[in-house]
Amino acid sequence: MSAPQQPVDIPGAAQWRLQHSAQRGSAASSFLGPSGFVLLDELGFEPVGVVMGMAVMHIGGIQVAGWNTPRELEVYSSAIATGTDLAITRLREEANALGADGVQLHTKVTRTRIDGAELEYQITGTAVRFRPKPGVLHAGDGGPFTNVTSMPALSQMMQRGWFPTGLAYGICVYHLPHRTMRQAMGQTLRNAEVPPFTEGWYTARETALGRLQAKAEMTRSQVVLSTEVSESAGVHGDHSVQFIADGAGWVRRPDLISLVPKPDLTSIALMEKDLMMTHNYEVPEHRQPMAPPSQPR
Repeated sequence: MSAPQQPVDIPGAAQWRLQHSAQRGSAASSFLGPSGFVLLDELGFEPVGVVMGMAVMHIGGIQVAGWNTPRELEVYSSAIATGTDLAITRLREEANALGADGVQLHTKVTRTRIDGAELEYQITGTAVRFRPKPGVLHAGDGGPFTNVTSMPALSQMMQRGWFPTGLAYGICVYHLPHRTMRQAMGQTLRNAEVPPFTEGWYTARETALGRLQAKAEMTRSQVVLSTEVSESAGVHGDHSVQFIADGAGWVRRPDLISLVPKPDLTSIALMEKDLMMTHNYEVPEHRQPMAPPSQPR
């Protein structure tokens, strides 16, 4: 379930827009408002255009696991991972077509069910160029970085020699075994661990986190911050659980600290930019869960 290594197709309408935006004298679009634009400018970045990536994935089959068999439902894990990969890859290819160093994300990957077996995966952001030295901030795989943190946080990290690489994520859909009638009756009136359930949930979480780490290492990230693990039960049938782990990858580049401008991030300066009062600099989280999260156990 690794990310696509070959370039993916971008529709003709998008190619026309990108070609036009890359021309000298064209207007640069941005998801940022005036306040965010000012701070972006002070960090040494300039917007070169809005970019997006999307894919509509059809789940290619129904995977059935035995009543008492704990196992990953690879068909579903693969469909979600592939849709996510394609969306992020297209976003980065659009940014690359604009000559951008990276993307300041407007959303993470959103997942929207549009039919019984089809889901839309989409991610959006503003492609940016680093004026002090264009091209120097590319991720370890050679493509534009993606940054999901706020710009004040980005500034603080860059001042200390840490630079964004990209989103890291891992996905696992798992089938949990049913208990036999004897097991259920034997635990009805007493507190007792249910080892098959513990092992199943544990395995699924660990698998998602392990894949997140592998994705981070593909972009040569040295640390993943703001890691979150979301859980959805029953999305892919009875006794199924879906885990999606995601975080922000960073790499340490102390040799680039001298290139980083030092914007004024004092309280008064932030208030003047209308950031402290309106929080325009925060990246919204628009992920749409495909089912309500399960209740705490």
